[in-house]
Amino acid sequence: MTEADVGYAYAAAFASWAASLVLFFSSRLLSPLLFKQYASLDYRGRRDWDGRYHSTVHAVVITILGAACVIEFSQQEVNVMHWTTRASNVGLGISLGYFIADVFLILKYKIGDRVMIIHHVACSVCLVAGILVEGCHFYALFALLAECTTPSINLRWLLDAAKMRGAKIYFYNGLALLASWFFVRVVFFPYLFIHIYQNRVILAKAHPWVMPLALGAGVIIYLLNLMWFQKILRGALKLLYPPKKMKKTNQVKEE
Repeated sequence: MTEADVGYAYAAAFASWAASLVLFFSSRLLSPLLFKQYASLDYRGRRDWDGRYHSTVHAVVITILGAACVIEFSQQEVNVMHWTTRASNVGLGISLGYFIADVFLILKYKIGDRVMIIHHVACSVCLVAGILVEGCHFYALFALLAECTTPSINLRWLLDAAKMRGAKIYFYNGLALLASWFFVRVVFFPYLFIHIYQNRVILAKAHPWVMPLALGAGVIIYLLNLMWFQKILRGALKLLYPPKKMKKTNQVKEE
C-alpha cells in the first residue's frame, strides 16, 4: 500500500463527514414536504428523524463496499496484518467520517444515548488504528458488515413515528430485523475473535497493541450487540404474541 492509498482514507473520512451533515440538515427542508407526520413530532423527534437518512445511506454503502473487500480478501492467501487496498482504505474512511458526524449530532441534539456513543467511539478507535498501522482492514470491514441491519432499524423507527405499527410492513420489517441482527451481529460476529486468535502471532509481531485493541473493542461492541438483541427480541415477541389486554382492547374497538 502506498501513501496515496492512505490519503484516500482521509479524503473519504472528510467526504463522509460532510455528506452526513448535509443529509442531516437537508432533512429539515425535505421531510416536511415529503412526510406529513414529520410536523407532528417534537423537536427531538424531528432531529432523530433527520439523523436516519445519513445513517441509512452509510449502512448501504459500507455493506456493499465491505462485502466486496471481504470477498476479495478471502480469495487471496495474504497476511491479514498487511492486507489493504485502496477500496479498503476508502471503506474505513467512509465509516470513520460517519461515526464522527453522528457522535457530534447525538451530543448536540441529544438524540440517541450513551450506549450509542460508546459504540461509535469503539468503532472509531478501531478504524483510526487500522488506517494508522496500515493493516487489519479485514477485521474492521468484516465488523462493519453488521451495519446491514441499520436500514431495518431506521425503517422501524420511522414507521413507529408515523404511527404505522399496524401496517404489514412494520410486522415484516420487524421479523427481518430480528433475523438479520441474530445472524449478523450475534452468530457471525464471534468469527472475528476466532480469526484474531488464529493470527495472534502475526498480530503480536507486527504491533503488540493491535491484538488487545481489536479484542477489547470487539468484546465491547459484541456485548452491545447482545444487549440490543435482547431488546429487539422482546419487541418481536410482543409483536407476535401481544398481551391479552391489548387483544381485548382491539376487539372492543372493532365492535
